Amino acid sequence: MASIAFLPGYAETRSTQLPAGRLAALSSLAWPMATAGLPLGVLLPAIYAQQYGVPLAMLGLLFLVCRIWDAVTDPLIGALSDRTRSRWGRRKPWIAAGAVLFGLFAFLLFFPQGEVTTLSLGLILFAFYLGWTMIQIPFAAWTGEISGEYHERTRVQTFLHVSTAAALFATLLIPTFLDQVRPGDNALKLAAMGGFVLVTLAISVPLALRSFPEPKPGPEGERASLGETLHAVASDRLLLRILASDFAVSLGQGIRASLIVFYVSFVMGRPEWGAGLYLLQFAFGIAAGPIWLKIGRRFGKHRTAVVGEIAQVGINLGLLAVTRDALAKRAMRRCCRANGIWA
Repeated sequence: MASIAFLPGYAETRSTQLPAGRLAALSSLAWPMATAGLPLGVLLPAIYAQQYGVPLAMLGLLFLVCRIWDAVTDPLIGALSDRTRSRWGRRKPWIAAGAVLFGLFAFLLFFPQGEVTTLSLGLILFAFYLGWTMIQIPFAAWTGEISGEYHERTRVQTFLHVSTAAALFATLLIPTFLDQVRPGDNALKLAAMGGFVLVTLAISVPLALRSFPEPKPGPEGERASLGETLHAVASDRLLLRILASDFAVSLGQGIRASLIVFYVSFVMGRPEWGAGLYLLQFAFGIAAGPIWLKIGRRFGKHRTAVVGEIAQVGINLGLLAVTRDALAKRAMRRCCRANGIWA
């Protein structure tokens, strides 16, 4: 397969790989993004409702509007990043500026100052999500440009996904530990996670920005209009199939992540397993990354992706068999066998 040399000094041959240390530094930027997302969805709404008196209905509305705001700013920041020309490249200036905005409003979000109103929280969330987008979108584009070699791009994404799983695993250790020391103190959990976000942001941004030089952009061709772009997407059946598959997988993962605690608590009848299963999920994510990388190299990314999606379907369907009654019957069988009642 033909290679495209994006990075001067890093040969794109089968015998040469991008340095693992530099990839680890680059992927460290996934830590503050992942560690901010978890408490934002799990702890923040409950704390702001219970301790600061923000109505739950308004919180739901704020988060809905913020997601719509994301849908507007994502393509806008992406287009502006593509058009940026500077001595530091197209992506790095946006990541650096976004980190400042993200860090400032993460502090205000995780460490509320003074009286909290719906308006003040809404303005903080809008600015916070804008900073998030200014980091995330150019960073996603940059990681796709670092290598032009087929399997090396998979390796870059593997480092990113393992880093994200490790960040989520570490983040979950914080409330798990605090539950043993200060049970029920959600404000302390929020502050501890907020501090973790700011520390990882301060460490990861310099590491990531210094990890690799940006590739020089190629000559600009004629830019397509928004209508032409949407028409090109809508007329590409293969691309539509990929987008539909990605939407279905992301929807399934989102539903499972949102309901797993309720499922464990009320269907399985084991609420004490909730945090442990979350930790186990991300521990598997860390271990599985290199395994799927090798499978992808052996069989190709498209076949591996299909197998992975089928495996997810099987796992999710298997959860239907894990009920309170099924667990009780299994425990009864083990008890009987231990006492020699039946083999």
